[in-house]
Amino acid sequence: MAEAYEDDGRYARLLFTRAQLANRQHEVTTDYVRAALSAAERAGNLALVAQNLLLLTEIQEGQGALDDALVTINRAQTISDELGDIHLAARIRNEIGFVHTQRGEFAEAIAAIERALKPLAQFEDRTSLAYSQNLLGRAYGGYGDYQQAINAFQRSRVEAEAVGDGYLIVQTPNMLGWLHRELCAFEQALQFDQEGITLAVQWAKELPEVSARLNVCLDVLYLGEPERALGMLNEIQARIEAGAFGFHAWRWRLRILHARGLCLLALNQPATVLPLMDEGLTLAESATVRKYIALYHELKGLALAKLAQAGDATSELETAVQLADAIHYQPLCWQGRGHLAALYADVERPQDAKTSLTAARQIIRHIAAHLTDEDLRNTFLNASPVQTVIRQYDNLMT
Repeated sequence: MAEAYEDDGRYARLLFTRAQLANRQHEVTTDYVRAALSAAERAGNLALVAQNLLLLTEIQEGQGALDDALVTINRAQTISDELGDIHLAARIRNEIGFVHTQRGEFAEAIAAIERALKPLAQFEDRTSLAYSQNLLGRAYGGYGDYQQAINAFQRSRVEAEAVGDGYLIVQTPNMLGWLHRELCAFEQALQFDQEGITLAVQWAKELPEVSARLNVCLDVLYLGEPERALGMLNEIQARIEAGAFGFHAWRWRLRILHARGLCLLALNQPATVLPLMDEGLTLAESATVRKYIALYHELKGLALAKLAQAGDATSELETAVQLADAIHYQPLCWQGRGHLAALYADVERPQDAKTSLTAARQIIRHIAAHLTDEDLRNTFLNASPVQTVIRQYDNLMT
C-alpha cells in the first residue's frame, strides 16, 4: 500500500509539472490541471491539491471565468490555512487579490494582498513580493488611492529588478501610465507608456508591449487626436487577431471596445458607439468585470446624450455612477457625476445637478489632497475635465 501511495504521489507531481509547463506555453491546460488535481486528491497530498487549485485559478482568469476562479482560489485558501503552510497561503492570497481586482472588488483585493506581504518578506520571496506590490498598485489604483498605487508600483520595480523579473520590469511603466491617465496627466502618461513599449521590445515581452500600445492609443485620444488613435487601434486589433493570444484576448477585447467607443464619440459618431457598448456589456457581465460594466454604461449614456435621448442617457449614467460608487472607482465617480449634472440641468432638475456636482467636487478634492507630488496634483486640478466640473459647480452655486 505504501508503494502504491508513493506511486500515486509521483504521478500526481508529474501531472502537475506537465500542467505547469503547458500553462507557461499558453496551451489549453484545463484538462491537464484537472487530471493533476484528481491525482493529488487520490494521493492525499493536500499541499499539491492547493497548488493545482492555484494553477487552475490562473487558467480560469485567463479564460475570463472570474466567478469560477474566485470559487477555486477560495478552496485553495481553505486548504492552505488548514495545512498551516504560511508561504503557500501568502501566494494564494496574492491570487485572491488579483481575482478581486479583475472583478472590480478593490477593497477586498487590498485586504488579501496586504495579508500576503509580511509572510513573503519573512521568506525573502522577492519574486512573489514584486508580484504582490504590482497587484497592490493595481488594487489601490482601482480604488482611487493613487499615491499608494504609485508607491506600490515603484516598490514592485525595485523587487523585480533585484530578481531580474523582466515581465514586471516591463509592465511597471504601463501601470504608471494608466495611473497618470486616470489623473488626467496625459503627457506624462504618454511618456510612461512609450517607455513601456521600448522596454517590452528590449525584453521581448509581447503581452505588455501590446498593452502599452493600447495605452498609447488612449493617451493620443485624450491629447486630442481621436482619428489617429482609431487608426492605431485598428493596427493593434489586427495584430491581436493574428497572434496566439486566446488566453488573454477577452481582456483586450474589453479594452479595445471601450477605446474604440471613446474615439468614435470624440469623432461625433454616437450612433456607432451603441452596438459596441452592448457587445462590451455582454462580455464584461459574463466575466463579472464590474469596472468595465460601469464604463460601458457611462459611454452608452454619453452616446445617448449626443443623440438627444436625455431620459435613456440619464438612466445609463445613473447606473454607471452607482456601480462606480459600489467599487470606489474614482474617475467615474467624479466624471460621471459631472456628465449627470449637465443632463439634470437640461431637464430642469437643478437640485439633483447641485447634489451631483457637490459630490464630484468633494471626490476631486479628496484625490488631490492625497497626492504628495505637487506637480502631479497641480496637473490634475488644472486638467480640462476637472476644470469643467469645477466650473459647472461654480455656475450652479452662484
